[in-house]
Amino acid sequence: MVRDATERRLAAILHADVSGYSLLMSENEDAAVRAATAYREQIELLVRQYRGRLVDFRGDEFLAEFPSATDAVRCAVEIQRVLWARNAGVDAELRMEFRIGVHLGELRIEGERVFGDGVNIASRLQRLAEAGGICISGAVYDQLGRKLDLEYEDLGQQTVKNIPAPVRAYRVGALAALESPRAEQPDSPGPPVASDPVERRPGLFGRNSTEPPRPDIAAYAARDGTATLMFTDITGFSAATERLGDERGWQILRAYKAIIRDQLARQGGHEIDSPGDSFLIAFDSARRALLCAISTQRAVATYAEENPDAALGHSIGLHTGDVIAEEGKVFGRNVHLAARISSRAKGGEILISSIVKELTERADDFHYREMPEQHLPGMSQPLLLFEVKWD
Repeated sequence: MVRDATERRLAAILHADVSGYSLLMSENEDAAVRAATAYREQIELLVRQYRGRLVDFRGDEFLAEFPSATDAVRCAVEIQRVLWARNAGVDAELRMEFRIGVHLGELRIEGERVFGDGVNIASRLQRLAEAGGICISGAVYDQLGRKLDLEYEDLGQQTVKNIPAPVRAYRVGALAALESPRAEQPDSPGPPVASDPVERRPGLFGRNSTEPPRPDIAAYAARDGTATLMFTDITGFSAATERLGDERGWQILRAYKAIIRDQLARQGGHEIDSPGDSFLIAFDSARRALLCAISTQRAVATYAEENPDAALGHSIGLHTGDVIAEEGKVFGRNVHLAARISSRAKGGEILISSIVKELTERADDFHYREMPEQHLPGMSQPLLLFEVKWD
């Protein structure tokens, strides 16, 4: 019998996101990226200071794990305190205010990646926090007791997306987070040090790079420097794991990921990231990206027919534009647009932006349905989307 090599451990998970980052990017993309890079350096130092490990940092959000709930909350408080002080000396339009969620739960670790309901719950708690605030789960609250001189507001049982059972949540008071005594740790590191300029690819909006793309970036860039981004997401995975058990749930997830990776390889896609039950994939061709999306949905449907207990919703969103690349990751306004488009897709749907439609509509084998204008979070203007028929 083959043993599951996946490591499991109990950990405190901290998930943070910049409030209104998409709007910042739309107004001044270069300045927003520089600011995000500087904030990242500060956050990395603070996570290490509180015995944590930075698992992922993508543009406007990051994920970290800690050996205890106390360490995670102390770090969250210190991050908000340091960034609050830093924001006082920054122009209002360039201030970055993080929302932070903290949860204590089991992690599944495969290499450098972490998965599981613990990660998903921390992400959902982050969305309950106010800009500059912290939201913790009942599991974290129970661990803290009176260890920290903080104030808490009981938010009650919260129903959150893709988590079958309600989650009890507490908001850490904003003033408490800024004024509470400093944790008994070494002094916080100094202000962020300016980092090297990030690499920019030329694209639809006329911005030119001062250096040639790295080979891994050029691999999925079109001739005009743009990339077509495909976000995929499996809906109902947490509920399926609750119903079928961890082992079967993770067998299903691996099967879905194998299907997606097989299809992206057939169409020359480049896997950028695959956190949890989602993917971010880049293509140098909008047509190939759409062909991949269609073949993926068909393959997923076939798998679900053959495995009825594994029938989960699978949504896909596509958008084309220029991106910013740093350390093998991509981010920028167009990455956020692609993610927002994917979030509007229901299980089994493919949604695309008008740019993707314009780039692919000359072909006779695609069929589109225009949708009402969509008002997406963080976007100042409504967006015209199209559903692509694939069955």
